[in-house]
Formats: sequence, C-alpha cells, structure tokens
Amino acid sequence: MARPLRIEFPGGLYHVTARGNGRLAIFADDTDRERFLLVLTSVVSRYHVLCHAYCLMDNHYHMLLETPEANLSRAMRQLNGVYSQAFNRRHQRPGHVLEGRFHARVVDKDAYLHAVCRYIVLNPVRAELVTHPGQWCWSSYRATAGEAPVPAFLTVDWVLSLGDTYCSWKRDWRGRSHRSRLCPQPWWWAMPEACLTCGTNSGAPPRWGRFHGRNASRYACRWRHFLRE
Repeated sequence: MARPLRIEFPGGLYHVTARGNGRLAIFADDTDRERFLLVLTSVVSRYHVLCHAYCLMDNHYHMLLETPEANLSRAMRQLNGVYSQAFNRRHQRPGHVLEGRFHARVVDKDAYLHAVCRYIVLNPVRAELVTHPGQWCWSSYRATAGEAPVPAFLTVDWVLSLGDTYCSWKRDWRGRSHRSRLCPQPWWWAMPEACLTCGTNSGAPPRWGRFHGRNASRYACRWRHFLRE
C-alpha cells in the first residue's frame, strides 16, 4: 500500500514528532542530545528551515518547524538519517533507531499555534520529569524566556511576538478573574502588571533581533507566565 503524500507548501508550519523504534530511547545521554542538535543546526542552515520550538525527550522529540521552501521531507530525511547513523556508530548497534516515518501535522497559525507552542515545551512537566519547564535544558523554553543563549538553529522572534495579543486580552478581560473556570482562558493568563517592567529589574536578556533591551525582557516574561500552570 502506497504511503500518503506529505502536505508541503511554501511557508508551511508543522508540529513534527519522531519516536524510537519499539519505543526505545533515541537519546542515551546528553552527548546524544548534543549530537542531535548539531545535526539540526546543519539541517536548518542547509535547507533554510525555521525551528520555532523543540523538546528532546528520552524516546521521542517534538519540533515546531516552518518551511519557506516547501522541503519538509528532504530536511527531515537528512536530520533523522544523519542522526540515526551517528547514534548507531557511537553505540555500536545495527537496525533502525526511529520507528517508521516522522509525523508532521500542519499547524493553523491562527487557531492552534499558541496551543502547540505550549504543548511542546511542557512535555517534560507532563511526563513528571521536572516540575517546571525551565528545569529541562533540552527544550526551547529557556532560550525563549531569556534564561539561556539562543542557539543558532532556533528562531525566537516570532514566538516572542505572540505576546502582542496580551494587550488586546488585557482590554477585553479587565476586571475579570484570570483563574475563572466559567469562561475561556486567554493564552497569556495570570499576567501581573509588574511583569511588564521586570526587564528593568532583572536585567535584559540576550539580544533577539528587533526584540531587545527592555522589550525583550517584557516579551520573555510574558512567555514565562504563558507557560505557568
């Protein structure tokens, strides 16, 4: 039976996942994770893919990828193939590392983008590996929140710009309890007023394109509170 074709188009945004063969670990230790990120850096540069978020677990990974050139399959074939070969060489084992094809779900930028960003970086918390996403160093959370340098393969400007929706939410929800369960929650929930100026108190994070200085601190702080449980 023929495999279904991938839906690929310029500017496509995808939630990409891949799992270990037989649900076995694809990262034996931090060295494997570092190797994967090195390969990802090469793929991002070669295929001009944008990586907006990622999370490396033990037996699978999640990424939010954008493909300006509609080349998701080629980029993922390079990423998974090169990493699998390196993994097998290092651990002196044969066979498949990953289970079947990678999974890619097209993300609606208007309806589901916020939920996908949140889901990816909160994976370690849901798996009860940590109690806060900032404690897991193998995701994009810390770089996006300004708690770590932004790696070369990661693009954070767009995710940080999602904080603009907070201003309209604040006008619409003024006077309401952000913890109310009787009405839909905005994605930037529980945003205290003090957070808007915390950059001047805690110091500015690394420069992120047009989001730098005090503005970078404001957006990064909104990102942290967006992920609070």
